[in-house]
Amino acid sequence: MRIRAGFNTEQINPVNLIVGLLILVAILYGLFKLAQFLFTLLYYAAPVLLLVTLIIDAGVIKDYFRGIGGLMRRSTPLGVGALILSLVFAPVTVGYLFFRALTNQRRRRVRTAQEHLELGKLTDYEELESKPLREREPRISNDDIV
Repeated sequence: MRIRAGFNTEQINPVNLIVGLLILVAILYGLFKLAQFLFTLLYYAAPVLLLVTLIIDAGVIKDYFRGIGGLMRRSTPLGVGALILSLVFAPVTVGYLFFRALTNQRRRRVRTAQEHLELGKLTDYEELESKPLREREPRISNDDIV
């Protein structure tokens, strides 16, 4: 016995179509508002993020503009376009640079910790007095009862 599923175009319920379109519009509207909120948040946080990025690792910003300059030397229109887009989307660019500075800082910390482990660099410690533990009475297990 073979069961065949079919799609009948003659019996499409227009209410389902309208409800589906309304749900799609609502989802797209919500995603747009979420993106607008995030971009506004980045817009107001960009100056602070830029200062923190300079404090954490100024080399990230230098490398970014060196990359834009190299792109301008190789392909001037592409470099100018990248520079204009960097200025138009400055909050996103600053957020990206902040994220790179944080990841570089974390990478340096992990690398130095790994080098200390490999080279056997000792850490300072303080020896504490150890007190003898009092003896406990032996526990009785269930096997001893039987």
